[in-house]
Amino acid sequence: MKSFSFSVLIILIVAFSNCSKEKTDILNNTWKVEKIQSAGDLVWLSPQTNKSYFLSFKNRKVYNLKMDCNNCSGQIKFSGKNSLKFGGFVCTLMACGDTTKAFDYKLPQLILGVNSYQINGTELSLEGEGGVIILSKQH
Repeated sequence: MKSFSFSVLIILIVAFSNCSKEKTDILNNTWKVEKIQSAGDLVWLSPQTNKSYFLSFKNRKVYNLKMDCNNCSGQIKFSGKNSLKFGGFVCTLMACGDTTKAFDYKLPQLILGVNSYQINGTELSLEGEGGVIILSKQH
């Protein structure tokens, strides 16, 4: 019985440490938005080459989204394995010149609809009913 209890304890420790590691990976990095896809769309949208979009986390509760020359900030909540929810955000409203309107308007909508994430190497996938956002880890 003691060996069974010990085995169960080890399995739980490994399971929770992997979950914790993934949250640490997502929190301790800056992520570059590579492409987005709205649900039902066949085409992926990418930002213009001269535009930069980054997602980072100040801590377990606050995120920052840099959309070219505008910055957004809001709350985030992690719940369960690979589950998260982005709350509403506030943004600066600077005119950034010629913007990729479809990309600039869809990205915030997709962020608010995210309910899960997956990390595969240096790629972060944010998924929700509205679509998918693919990001790459910045070094």
